[in-house]
This record gives sequence, C-alpha cells and structure tokens, in this order.
Amino acid sequence: MLGHFTDYRTCRFTSLSSRSLYKNRSRLDLRKYAFSNRVVDHWNALSDACVTSNTINQFKNCLKRELQLETHS
Repeated sequence: MLGHFTDYRTCRFTSLSSRSLYKNRSRLDLRKYAFSNRVVDHWNALSDACVTSNTINQFKNCLKRELQLETHS
C-alpha cells in the first residue's frame, strides 16, 4: 500500500519500530509539503499494534482510539 503514495526509493524502513518510515530531506517546498512527506511523522507516532493490524477495520478502530487519546491529552 505504501507504493500508492510514495516511491519505495524515497521511503525506507528504520529501526525505530517495526514499520517506521524515514523522511528524506528535500530542498523544494513542493516535495517538502507533499502528502507522502506530511504523513510520515503521523505514521511513526502510531503504536505498533495499530501499524501491524491485520485488517483495515482493526486499523481504523485503533486509529480512532489513538486520535481520541490525542485530543483528550
């Protein structure tokens, strides 16, 4: 699914968590503010349980819980 938004050459997995993404530095604002670069920090902030969900419904429920926790803190 990652390939639909970004090129695998520009995002690589790191050892921060099981599915963390690395954001390449960019000189151009066009690339810096692109959707694929803006979501990397949000993706890396998700828990491993959420990222490794087996189904889309599990992922959506986990994401909803994490967003609710974020707004209440």
